[in-house]
Amino acid sequence: MGAFVVNFHVQGSSQDRVTDVLQGIGIEGGWISGPTGRWISFWDSLASRQNTARIQEIAQPLSRQLEAPVFAFLNHDSDFICYWLYDNGKLLDEYNSCPGYFDGDTSQESAMAANCELLRKYCRAETSVEALEEILKIWTQAEAMQGITSQYVFAEERLSALAPHLEIRSEMLYTDYGDIGRDVQPEEVGALWIGQGEPSDHPGIFEMGMEDFEGMAEMGEESPAARVSTSPVHEAAMRGDLAAIERLVGEGANINETNQMFIVPPLSLAAGNASPEFLRRMVELGADVHFRGNQGVGSSPLHMAVMAGKGDNVRELIALGADVNEYDQHTGTLLHAAAMRGSKPVVKLLLELGADPTRLSPNGETPADIVRNQLKQMDEAMKMMRGMPTPPQLQEHIDGLKKLEEFLSESPNEES
Repeated sequence: MGAFVVNFHVQGSSQDRVTDVLQGIGIEGGWISGPTGRWISFWDSLASRQNTARIQEIAQPLSRQLEAPVFAFLNHDSDFICYWLYDNGKLLDEYNSCPGYFDGDTSQESAMAANCELLRKYCRAETSVEALEEILKIWTQAEAMQGITSQYVFAEERLSALAPHLEIRSEMLYTDYGDIGRDVQPEEVGALWIGQGEPSDHPGIFEMGMEDFEGMAEMGEESPAARVSTSPVHEAAMRGDLAAIERLVGEGANINETNQMFIVPPLSLAAGNASPEFLRRMVELGADVHFRGNQGVGSSPLHMAVMAGKGDNVRELIALGADVNEYDQHTGTLLHAAAMRGSKPVVKLLLELGADPTRLSPNGETPADIVRNQLKQMDEAMKMMRGMPTPPQLQEHIDGLKKLEEFLSESPNEES
């Protein structure tokens, strides 16, 4: 599971004034921190449930009453980010890095693109429009369906790249309401409790059960559970429920089913999180290790296992007949996919299992080229951060890329 994050940032120098306005708006659970530089950051328990209506219900009146700029950021499952920019109560810009993620609707891709000319006015003086456009380039639905991945393996990497331009501490953009007090100590981000009662009285998204999501849907709130179409075999594959899959297939369900929401087959979903034994049983029940999904544009089970870094599943799927040298006309070989993820163990395993290291990507790149290009982008982002702490997940990815670069440079199979 990826990161689910919502946070807010307002330009101002008085934490007490921001707190007063927030409590006047009506906050149940909330943390506040700052000012740090130009920004005061805060987190809201209801907004953290990925409730976009709640996000705007807070940001708009806060901006209006303080007569100040307010940014609200949302990161969904490390797949896409959104932001809302208000100033003096007016919504000036609304951005979504993959607008068709849930419903395949491409009609909003132009409308949800970032207004980088406008955004630059809220950034440090040396920030260029071109730099912002590079960070915020939309990952289109057509690309997603064709298996073309965003240049950012994790959507929050966009936030790390954007943070120094806005002069917001990157750890603030990485932190969700539910993280504080669980994975992040309040003093680490200078957070003070401004909610009602105690933090334990107001759960974040990870403390909620499915019954809470269902209740939100009944009340008309947006929630991940309310927006995702149902597909019993896919849902069973995602939660690792083999007994349910066996029952559904026994009742006539198609184990290779795809639909508008789930463009990849259930085996592809399972390949990223289940065990090798689970995958083997799905194949015994009829799952096709070669099937990519709708019109062949989804990701194969083997590709999904590679991108998830699941080496045991990679080995099992190849043993079950998957092609270690499968090639995608948009993304290249599995070695290219593993290089994009920065996974040395998976690259090494693929080579051991017979992957061809000489085949180039559609852009003419070797796996080593992909690693070097990513490291160059990360280095540029780090320079912009000027000593600010690097978020742990980003640092882990950078470390993985460096290890992989060293391994590839020593490999006799890698062309220089």
